[in-house]
Amino acid sequence: MFGYSKKSNEVNVISRSKNYHCPRCGNKEIVDYGDSFDCPVCRREFRKADCDRFDDDEVLSDEEKLDMINSWEKRSEYSDSMREFLDD
Repeated sequence: MFGYSKKSNEVNVISRSKNYHCPRCGNKEIVDYGDSFDCPVCRREFRKADCDRFDDDEVLSDEEKLDMINSWEKRSEYSDSMREFLDD
């Protein structure tokens, strides 16, 4: 599998045997699920593909991604209700 490495600005092979660590706390003792892993310290799940492609401070956990989506949906619902109110 190939991926773009932002760190080196090169195309490189993404290794599935890479030793992963938590991008939040640096914990190296993770629970591996294949395409993702959990950090038992932070209690967050991360995608390995994200860790391969981005610097630690740019990686979002699955929970953070869902929070962003929910926020956008709420904002959209609020905008829709405001449009309906202003149209009346």
